[in-house]
Amino acid sequence: MAADCSKAPFCETRAYFTDWLAACRPGEPRYCSVNTYVHNQSAPAGIDYQLRVARPDPQSPLNVSLIAVERFATTSKEMIFDIPGQANLVVAPEKLSTPESVNEYVVKDPAIVAELVNAMKKGYTLAIRFTDEDGNPASAHFSLMGFTLALSFIDEEADVPSPARQARSEAN
Repeated sequence: MAADCSKAPFCETRAYFTDWLAACRPGEPRYCSVNTYVHNQSAPAGIDYQLRVARPDPQSPLNVSLIAVERFATTSKEMIFDIPGQANLVVAPEKLSTPESVNEYVVKDPAIVAELVNAMKKGYTLAIRFTDEDGNPASAHFSLMGFTLALSFIDEEADVPSPARQARSEAN
């Protein structure tokens, strides 16, 4: 009997790491992501924001995106990623994109993504500050507890070479 992929867990390999859900879709290429949410039981979707760090396939770099459910961000203003004690990254509008939908804001600069992910691995919380579509200040706050383990899980599931293994294989 074929699996019903129309409902959770959608035929994905999934695991929870404290505040993060790690999920990998079946098939090739192996799309994997780690996700966390700002929960709001009174919101129609049950959340206000989602933070996603994804690897579209094992050879691709990571992508970082904020998904707004109710309160959208303006794309003409900067977005600030603040990880206390680790980083305060100001991302200019031209370094953000909305390639898939109007409510998903993707950091498109690989150097910023790398710096952000490294800081997220060391931090405890992340605040994303932005200007909403009405011109008002807004923010979304996320826990980073479990982020590093979730990221390791998807890399293992997708057979992404670890930096140490990759360096050894390139030396041979």
